[in-house]
Amino acid sequence: MMDHYQIVIPEVLINTVLKVVHDSPPGGHCGIYNTLDRAKEHFFFPRMGKIIPVYVQSCHLCLIRKVSNKKTKQEIVSFPKPAEPFQVWQMDLCGPYPVSANGNIYVFTAVDLFTKLLFAYPLRNKDAITVCEAIYRMFTTYGVCQTLTSDRGSEFTNKGTAEFCKLLEVTQEFTPAFAHHCLGACERQHQTLAECLTTHFLIGKVWVYELHSVTFSMNSSVNNGIDFSPFEIRIFQRHTCRYAKVFSGTHL
Repeated sequence: MMDHYQIVIPEVLINTVLKVVHDSPPGGHCGIYNTLDRAKEHFFFPRMGKIIPVYVQSCHLCLIRKVSNKKTKQEIVSFPKPAEPFQVWQMDLCGPYPVSANGNIYVFTAVDLFTKLLFAYPLRNKDAITVCEAIYRMFTTYGVCQTLTSDRGSEFTNKGTAEFCKLLEVTQEFTPAFAHHCLGACERQHQTLAECLTTHFLIGKVWVYELHSVTFSMNSSVNNGIDFSPFEIRIFQRHTCRYAKVFSGTHL
């Protein structure tokens, strides 16, 4: 007759029972449903349906040895390739740097994927409004692009930045989480930018005052990936478009 009854377990013995039905060799570190079924067969205590799943999911041995069937990797996505200058930009933030007299501590960076041209703008913080202001400065200098690619930082994924890009009809693309290599153009420029700014900082200069000079130097240097400097690509592209218009008869 006792096989038809359950033993009511006081709260102080719940962990002991869970170790018996789950951690012991007969328990076998089974999953949630098997452990719950085995516990209900002989025991009862309040909130079994909530306590047992939490216990099983927090078991260290189960976590390190069992393979999950859930997809934990981001799907491979392809980002748009530019056909002309200032069509697709990668953007990111670098820093923090030493606080300047104006309170600047970060640098907003954006790289045009066609010319490899770098845009750098100092920031006091990295909230949505400040980042949108930097993007606006870039657009007013080089024109509104078609696509902006960034990581999934809150300064880029927030509603304010999304509405700003939507207003200007700019498509936002985001890299997979923890995949910094997808922003390789920006990350490589960050390394060079930090190296150049450090040399000025070590001789007593304020980094924020040298930022634009360093950016100019980088944009006028030959990029190993395209064998031209970004400024040369801009000039070449401009002359190519002008000659194309002339030979097509638009200026005859």
